[in-house]
Amino acid sequence: MSALRPLIRRSALSCLLALTALVVAAPANAAPLFGFNDMLPSWGQIDPAANVAMAKNAGATTSLITVNWREAEPAPGVLRLSNYDAAYNASIAKGIKPVFGILFSPAWTWSSACTGDCRLPPAPEHYGDWRAFVTTLVKRYPLLAGIQVWNEPNFASFWQRGIDPERYTALVKEAYKAVKAVKPSMPVIAGALTNYAGEDRSNYMPQTEFLKRMYAAGLKGNADAISIHPYPDDIDPWQFYKALSEIRDVRDAAGAGSTKLWVTEVGVSSKDPTNRSYVFNENDQAVTNGRLVQKLKAMPDVAAAIVHTLVPTDVNAREEGFGVVNKLPGLAPKPAFCELARINATAYKCPAGVSKTLTTDPVQAKRWQAQDLLQAAADAARTYRAQRGSYAGLTSAGLRALSPQISATPAAVDVMPGASAKPERIAVFVWGAGAEQNLLLCNTSTADRSYCIWSVYNRFWTYGKAESAITVAADGILTGRTAWW
Repeated sequence: MSALRPLIRRSALSCLLALTALVVAAPANAAPLFGFNDMLPSWGQIDPAANVAMAKNAGATTSLITVNWREAEPAPGVLRLSNYDAAYNASIAKGIKPVFGILFSPAWTWSSACTGDCRLPPAPEHYGDWRAFVTTLVKRYPLLAGIQVWNEPNFASFWQRGIDPERYTALVKEAYKAVKAVKPSMPVIAGALTNYAGEDRSNYMPQTEFLKRMYAAGLKGNADAISIHPYPDDIDPWQFYKALSEIRDVRDAAGAGSTKLWVTEVGVSSKDPTNRSYVFNENDQAVTNGRLVQKLKAMPDVAAAIVHTLVPTDVNAREEGFGVVNKLPGLAPKPAFCELARINATAYKCPAGVSKTLTTDPVQAKRWQAQDLLQAAADAARTYRAQRGSYAGLTSAGLRALSPQISATPAAVDVMPGASAKPERIAVFVWGAGAEQNLLLCNTSTADRSYCIWSVYNRFWTYGKAESAITVAADGILTGRTAWW
């Protein structure tokens, strides 16, 4: 028997119930900051003024500049900040307020010796030196848009000798004290969490587990924002949406729902190797980066959308492909740069020879329409749960009351994908209780697929699809036969 049929009966009954949903007007959201994860100016590899001028042409109002503490203070009190001075001064002169992301402690703060490219936190007995360095930066660069603590501490590449959310949270707390003692209005941004989903748990901790442990260690009240890196890694945005949904769930469960999200890295590479789920070209990069930025700008709880990256590094082909201009010495804009400038309504004129007319597969556009509508339903369902404490009683009409783009009419589970499908119609199934309460949302595209999103409250979000009716997509996602769009 189909795993979905008992749920269909429940849904049919629930649709007979009247639901009056209170629509709460959301406060006006200030336009999110936009910019690039910008590494080369602080590395001294590009003229900061030229770099900032390019970023401004694309509409940048901020940038994320990495501050490598081990190089900036190689010995106690010995400061080497000239590259950061140049990057900061050039940015401020163009009306761009950068975020400084501080990471990697110097050798004199380590608890034991290390050789090679050591990316270690300071030993607890050197937290005073950490505070002193943060204090120096805040005093020296008072117009920063914020201080981000570290980068991707849930990934072993950036936090060596054992991923440790509690120790990371201690660093955040110390940075918060230092910043607020000098400039209380300057945001302290914690997290910088990657949504990387590798199988080797010795090298990676899921962002949800890491953030839960941060809150358990006292994060609430010691940071102004949570930063995340919701890379899609696919032409379909399920990983992007999943990362945001999961972080919001953890944040809200911790009673910190008003905490803003800073997306301090996002984007796709135009040079992904062929063994990845989708191989992007320059046209795809432009279309996808543009969609991601537009989606983020429309999210009321997102305070910054920072694209990785403006000028590419030479780390490897994939990293080079993330750049929206070509690498040194040419720095010619790619279509992604021109698309971002267009979205941000700048006066920049894309040069001849760079494609300004982007192409999208019509079938993929129809898939995106259904995916976006289904995610809008998931976001509305999260709001419903926040208002009522559970998903109980949720129907398509309830989703409609919170998100006008959703139809009050539920989707029929046996409609096949195609021109007659109505993706704004969402099938809603709720079962279970408490921490094991389940929510399943499904719709059907006008292209070739049906989509589902399944959530077990406080545990995970799963995204599934089928080239058939909702019944098949739901069976697949509930039985683990598919888990991606």
